[in-house]
Amino acid sequence: MIDRMDRVNSEVQIIVSQFLNLHRDQFLPNILTVTRAEVSRDLQHAKIWVGVIGKDINEDELRTKLERLRRDLQSEINRKLAFKFTPIIEFVLDKSCEYSEKIDQILKKLEK
Repeated sequence: MIDRMDRVNSEVQIIVSQFLNLHRDQFLPNILTVTRAEVSRDLQHAKIWVGVIGKDINEDELRTKLERLRRDLQSEINRKLAFKFTPIIEFVLDKSCEYSEKIDQILKKLEK
């Protein structure tokens, strides 16, 4: 069962990444990356971790934009995976991309 859920999580992560890539113009000049997807065992809920690479962005604005796309994204997941239930998506902002950018900036300053 664990292997099955790993495959489901991986497939959902790929679908979400592709979907957000198609809608990337809404998030410019930033780049969104899907760092993780976790679908519940009953396939009714999914948490999607999204990281932002680029300039600082207002978290509320980002959440609003993602929420506007949520229903279309859920339809896309259902169309591609044909689950009995369509998982309800919850977006979680992943701060690891932001943290790694700060570390990268510090290292660049040290090199100079």
